[in-house]
Amino acid sequence: MKFARQLMVICAGIAAAVVGFSVMYACNAAAGGLFLPELSTQLAIEVSPGPVSSYVIENFGKAGKIGASMFALLVYFVAAALLALLFDSLRGKLAGRNAFERGLVFSAIPLAITTLFVGLAYRLQPAMVEKYNFAASVLSLLLLNGSFGVVLATFADDSPDDIGGSSAARAIQRRPFLFAAAVAAGAGSFTLVLTRTLFRRLLEAVGAPSGSIPSFVTPNVNFYQVSMDVTSPHVDLSRWRLSIAGEVDRPLQLTYPELAKLPMVEKVITLECVSNEVGGPLISNARWRGVPLSSLLNQAGLRPNVREVVLQAADAYSDSIPLELALSPDAMLALYMNGSELPRDHGFPTRLLVPGLFGMENVKWLTGIQAISGSYRGGYWQTRGWAKFAVVKTMSKISVPQTGAELSIKDPVMIGGVAFAGSRGIQRVELSISRGNETESTSWSPVELLPDGSAITWRLWQFSWRVEKPGTYVLSVRATDGTGATQIADSSPIFPSGSSGYHSIRVRVTG
Repeated sequence: MKFARQLMVICAGIAAAVVGFSVMYACNAAAGGLFLPELSTQLAIEVSPGPVSSYVIENFGKAGKIGASMFALLVYFVAAALLALLFDSLRGKLAGRNAFERGLVFSAIPLAITTLFVGLAYRLQPAMVEKYNFAASVLSLLLLNGSFGVVLATFADDSPDDIGGSSAARAIQRRPFLFAAAVAAGAGSFTLVLTRTLFRRLLEAVGAPSGSIPSFVTPNVNFYQVSMDVTSPHVDLSRWRLSIAGEVDRPLQLTYPELAKLPMVEKVITLECVSNEVGGPLISNARWRGVPLSSLLNQAGLRPNVREVVLQAADAYSDSIPLELALSPDAMLALYMNGSELPRDHGFPTRLLVPGLFGMENVKWLTGIQAISGSYRGGYWQTRGWAKFAVVKTMSKISVPQTGAELSIKDPVMIGGVAFAGSRGIQRVELSISRGNETESTSWSPVELLPDGSAITWRLWQFSWRVEKPGTYVLSVRATDGTGATQIADSSPIFPSGSSGYHSIRVRVTG
């Protein structure tokens, strides 16, 4: 009987946590209040040693963040179970005439614990907490813990009181195992739904997946999105300012309307993530409109000793780029993407675009630009062992057909994909087709480069293949950049400066 009682109390705590976190997530989605599982995951990412975070990124990618967040929820469910047992031991001593009042009184304990945790997170990483709306965060903490206490008491407090005790608790006492099964199913469903909702962008915004040749311009909803953040920060435009300082004669501080009034340029620029594996999808192309970075730096008056420009973001991310790239005519602060206001996931209100460098250098949610005379060593990924200036390596991939495809000898086979070389442009793409074993052929055939494209965008390519014999074939692709250098054949991992190697697929042709 004691075990059944404890099981019921533990399940009541988990059920109360599901209700509490549902309320807290609704407050996060509606008003930008903090969400504890998200904050916990982000704090773990921030304080983890560089080799650990690099290992997780290299080996688990996006799944690492999702797994970490699910683990955070599991920890909170365990904490809720322990709090429920504590409530059960204290319920006779808690002030209050009924279960509802005792639940509210008890909620002061988890409120104190969660407030201390948020305070610790603020002390360790202030910008990580400041990205949430303060008023909404206070409300969400109160609602989380208040609803947790009330729901817990409703299910677990069957003590006699002025109103006759909790009828729900008395009913559950008679069916503790059915209640436990229902709570387990509800908690599991909640975790799956929340994970799918919270990380929808991580799962769906995959850039240029295989299966078809992508369109030259990637729609915003399909543009790849990778970030150090579990979710994108909410930026309050009424408080947002862009500062330009450091080794300048005329420091600037611009509001969003002031930045938006400056002369703008429009350019089509391709971005690739440094975590993109050979043949991977984390590459996209868009039409951007924004303010040339050089015009802002010139307006501020750069001093002769400037060597690098440091970019700071609303989520405490930072990185630096060489002065020559900052002053290049293609570097800009983008405010618009494919004709629309820059989406939140892609850096609203403004982000850096500097062709030639991997996406991690193209800082999103910009708040500060600082000209320095030295060498910046505090970059977010740099401190974790990644390259200081991550220059895009020449890449090419086969998008269609997909590896493992079965093709018919009766019809010509259209092979196609993308090639990219940062700011060096693509001069030539070649295809190798060999039978049997997966070995590189010494015979390379040029493919057709589609007309769209420039030195700072990807090039789409295609090749019509007439198969003469059935069998298994290995298709490999390589690209030559605008300087005449062919992409690196040797395979290397994404850490610390991006992957390399030829993309190959295996297909089967039937008669």
